[in-house]
Amino acid sequence: MSTESGMILVGVGGGGCQFASVARHSFGDRLHAIGLDTDRQAINSAEGLRGFVLGVSRLDGMGTGGDPVKGRLAIQDDAETFAHEWEGVHIAVVVVALGGGTGGGATPELLRLLRKKEITTLCFALLPFPFEDAARRQAAERALPQLDENADTVVVISQSDLWSDDGGGEQAFVAARHEACRTFGHAISLLWRLVLTPGFIRFDPARLRAVLASRGRARFCLSEAVGTARAKDAATGLLAQVGLADAPAPARAVVLGILAGEDLRLSEIGEIMQTVGGSIPPDCRLDMGTIVDTGYDGCLCVIALVFETWRETGAGTGGATPAERLDAKPTLSGGARRSRAATGTKSKLGFNTGKGRFRDIESTIFRGEDLDIPTVVRKHIAF
Repeated sequence: MSTESGMILVGVGGGGCQFASVARHSFGDRLHAIGLDTDRQAINSAEGLRGFVLGVSRLDGMGTGGDPVKGRLAIQDDAETFAHEWEGVHIAVVVVALGGGTGGGATPELLRLLRKKEITTLCFALLPFPFEDAARRQAAERALPQLDENADTVVVISQSDLWSDDGGGEQAFVAARHEACRTFGHAISLLWRLVLTPGFIRFDPARLRAVLASRGRARFCLSEAVGTARAKDAATGLLAQVGLADAPAPARAVVLGILAGEDLRLSEIGEIMQTVGGSIPPDCRLDMGTIVDTGYDGCLCVIALVFETWRETGAGTGGATPAERLDAKPTLSGGARRSRAATGTKSKLGFNTGKGRFRDIESTIFRGEDLDIPTVVRKHIAF
């Protein structure tokens, strides 16, 4: 089945399908999404997804019972039943909540399948809550290296980071879960808006694919603001989130998406780029696209993918390193403590991810830089 954007959203397991369903609802019919699960009842409750029950012959639609081996075998059994879904797809955004059997077992196998088809993959891996039992948390940690090995880009998210703690932990769990799904679903749907919604500067699928193909870990952040100072507030809120990560190395590449209504001003784009550009290392790649959507009149939203490792693919031409750097704080090199965004902003997504990894070659890394990449490329030297 061909897709307008060349992108598909795939939810794996019960949690992954739930989050994918909310993202599909947030964007609408133009977001092509499917769900894969071994639990027939769970997949039928994921609205808006084309659902596929895995491993029916061995599991009878009853789930894996937390066994990742059964999850892996289930997708191997039935991979051909949804093979037509990859027609016309160039980028797959995979969402999985780790800790159970289907997500932890089926997702690495799915990523391997997509890699063989030369489909670029961005995998969002949600970790269990800290209060969940040790077995689920350990299962999630065991699955992560397999995701790193098979996905192009991995974003690791603790589910406890998906909603604010303004209520001091007194918010009802059901309400908090709903808020978390809505926030994450909105963030995921912005990737489709970035590609499909016209703006001053379009971020087409080829550019996004080139960025994701760099391979490694990334942080995904979202900041929203309203009011006369919304550009400054949104950029400041974004930087505060990025500073949450205890990054072992400075940011190597940053991809920004700026979303607003028809009231978006060029001066606001310039202010955001100047604020963010002045806070990243001089040799950090900076890429940007804009989204104009009448549904966002009065609001300005900035999303960012921040890569701690980066390897040029040669497929994109949109990256740029600003000529002038401002002495702005906090920086994207990590180490800053958590801070609240300015008045009028809402910043909920700032995900801690850890180290990235190169999959295909043994790279020579020194102070966060891949020395195998020519200096003229790493430093963005123009002739």
